[in-house]
Amino acid sequence: MLDAMTLTLPKIGDGFVLRDFVMDDAQPLADIEYDLDVKKYLAIPHRDRAEWVRVFTPDSAFGWAIELTPEGVLAGRASISKCSPGEGELQIVIAKAFWGRRLGRKIAQILIPAAFEELNAVKLIGVVHPENHASLALLRAWGFSSCGKKDCAEDHWQCGHLIFELTRNAYNKLSHPTHGSGTSRSPSGG
Repeated sequence: MLDAMTLTLPKIGDGFVLRDFVMDDAQPLADIEYDLDVKKYLAIPHRDRAEWVRVFTPDSAFGWAIELTPEGVLAGRASISKCSPGEGELQIVIAKAFWGRRLGRKIAQILIPAAFEELNAVKLIGVVHPENHASLALLRAWGFSSCGKKDCAEDHWQCGHLIFELTRNAYNKLSHPTHGSGTSRSPSGG
């Protein structure tokens, strides 16, 4: 597993907070990760759920928890994993119960600017299942360009997924309004 790039947390968004994981996140995170509809898009090979929960620690969790506010409900996880120097992979995983609420777009409004402005990334990658229309629309709205398909052994994670990239130069050319305080931006129409 790649190391997650480190952000200053918590990051507070519109109706959610990105925070570090805590022990109480084990079961709700397993509920999300092992939901068959969520797994379809992640294409993660099967692991024993009980073992996954048993060995969970906040340090073993990848990325950051997405907690809805004010409810305090774990809605998913997000990360920017370090692929190579200056390059990160954006991943946003949302529980099925919260699909269709534009939560991914709201999270992207924080994470994409943070990748370039706080983490000083040169390029951000998005790897998406070809049937995940919401994620495809999100990447396109932010100006990510298609750069291929991930071909690999059939049992490998993210086999057949589409690869998109957003370079620092392309990000800097985007014209987005700034929302609130900080550097959070959103694409037009997003």
